[in-house]
Amino acid sequence: MLNRDVPPSAVINNLFGRGWGYDEWEAALKGQGYLMTETVKNEIIKRELEYFKDEILRFRAEPNTAAKGKDVPLTNSSESIMKRMQGKDWAKGKPREKDERRQSKRLLGKDAK
Repeated sequence: MLNRDVPPSAVINNLFGRGWGYDEWEAALKGQGYLMTETVKNEIIKRELEYFKDEILRFRAEPNTAAKGKDVPLTNSSESIMKRMQGKDWAKGKPREKDERRQSKRLLGKDAK
């Protein structure tokens, strides 16, 4: 029988930064004896925010280096930061950081919004 309680911090913290969606989280937690419930999902979201908070603030403080013009997203916008942290194309002329972020366990989950 799977445990419905929120997994200990050590279990969740060990799984952060892999770029997983909720399906992967559910499989990993199930393998460790925990059931993915809404409470567990909300706890993961809360801890993920704390885990990435300093990095988000650092990216937000970076100067915008995007070309000027209508419909050109800022390099330090929330959308660009989210894409960057997920390893996606985030700004024209800027490299994707997916492999480096995965290796350093700093890849934001693909279901993050």
